[in-house]
Amino acid sequence: MKVHAEAHTCQKLLVGTGLVVAPNRVLTVAHVVAGGDKVSVDIGGAAYDAHVVSYDSATDVAVVDVPSLPAPPLPFSNVPAAVGTEALWRRSRS
Repeated sequence: MKVHAEAHTCQKLLVGTGLVVAPNRVLTVAHVVAGGDKVSVDIGGAAYDAHVVSYDSATDVAVVDVPSLPAPPLPFSNVPAAVGTEALWRRSRS
C-alpha cells in the first residue's frame, strides 16, 4: 500500500509504502509523514484518511491510524528468524 502525506508548509507531497501491523494501523517510515498536514493510505486505487499516532524520527518509524481500513493485519511468526534469513520476500523471475 502507499502512504501519502501532504506537507503544505513546505509545499511537498510525500509518498512511501506501508504495511498493516494491527487492525486499522499501518507501519511506515517516519520521513514520509514528517510535517504532513493530511495523511492518507492508498490500497488498489482507493484512498483512506489517516492520522499519525506514533512517530520516532530516531528510528525513522511511524504508525498511522486508518479508521476505515479494509485490509487485515499481516501475520507475524512466533518463531525467531534464523541467522542469515532474508528479510524481504522476493518473487522469482521466470
